[in-house]
Amino acid sequence: MILNKIGDVLEYNGTKFTVGQQIVVTMEGLYQGLLGIITEIRVGTDQETENDTPDIYCDFAVPVLPYDAERLREKFSELYHEERTLENIPLDCVIMAPEMIQSLSSCTETHSITFYMLEEDWAVDDEYGHNYMIYGTYLQAKTALITELKKEQETGCIYRWTAHDSFCEDSAKDLYEAWLDGEYLQNHYQIRIYESKLDVSESWLTKLGREFIAQNQKEDFLAQISEVEEVGNLSDEQYSKLIADPNIADRIQKALGRNHSYWDSYWDTISEVIRDMIKQYAVLGHPKCFSPEPDNPYPLCIGNGSKDCNECCLYVHMKGEGDFHV
Repeated sequence: MILNKIGDVLEYNGTKFTVGQQIVVTMEGLYQGLLGIITEIRVGTDQETENDTPDIYCDFAVPVLPYDAERLREKFSELYHEERTLENIPLDCVIMAPEMIQSLSSCTETHSITFYMLEEDWAVDDEYGHNYMIYGTYLQAKTALITELKKEQETGCIYRWTAHDSFCEDSAKDLYEAWLDGEYLQNHYQIRIYESKLDVSESWLTKLGREFIAQNQKEDFLAQISEVEEVGNLSDEQYSKLIADPNIADRIQKALGRNHSYWDSYWDTISEVIRDMIKQYAVLGHPKCFSPEPDNPYPLCIGNGSKDCNECCLYVHMKGEGDFHV
């Protein structure tokens, strides 16, 4: 099968590859980091290679950054054992495997996350410094601010300056500043917290989430291993190698994928939460006169004897089509 019309799509291992799609090379190699476009996709007997994966043909753009262009030239010169220029490096109709490329849109679609930057700026007797520290939560940043400021107050520059008549200081919620009047450029200290946004790609968030899950799975593995009797059959060396195995999280994930009881329980739990939330939100729309049936997880109203009950769609003995009025 040959796909060569703009918009033709091939789905492979859960990822869609489209002719005309802009891509970037992610896997280390000759073309790593280059931007390009998919021009053709071949599968099966129409492939030019013997790869088990589809052949994805890409046209790449010449790198605009001189450093990247020189790196590309050096890689090809080393590969062919002769000096190469950009003009004789193949950039069109390059066959790539699916795992080597990534949609550019998945890299440019961003999610904003909030972070807190602790900035420290100081000058003491004409010696200068400037530091940045980044934290995921405000509490982390505020704790760090207090810790650093306390050091300067007890043993650092602020401790030295307080003996001077020209000592000045100012502070706010997330700011402290001290200086010697008339000598600010030579002697000052400032520490403050900035709140800012970081735009990250969906692929970056996915990778971060997987790493977090993998770390938790390894911790669970180590917490559980002492409960397994067979571990006593291992020598100290074997045990050390076992707990240092880099594939622990991958093996747990694969085993979970084959564990039907786990997934049955997972989806049953999701359904249970859905039903509980339906009941919660359904109550919000009930009229004030609503009186639920006893011993029914999804109760209708038993009514209060009013004529309106017969026309209410929540009434257990509703007549006709009903008409629910809140």
